[in-house]
Amino acid sequence: MREMKASFAFCDPAFRGVADRELLARSVAGERRFHPVAETVGLVDSLHEHGGTPIA
Repeated sequence: MREMKASFAFCDPAFRGVADRELLARSVAGERRFHPVAETVGLVDSLHEHGGTPIA
């Protein structure tokens, strides 16, 4: 649980600093074109899945 809290503490400032217009602007990485909002939703979905995973 400590590791998960640390990861949120690391990511939270980055999420707080992103404006809506930045999330909706199309971005390019190499040949890949995407909207950052889609990547953000995917990240939150992934965190939700792993939030219930017990840490050994």
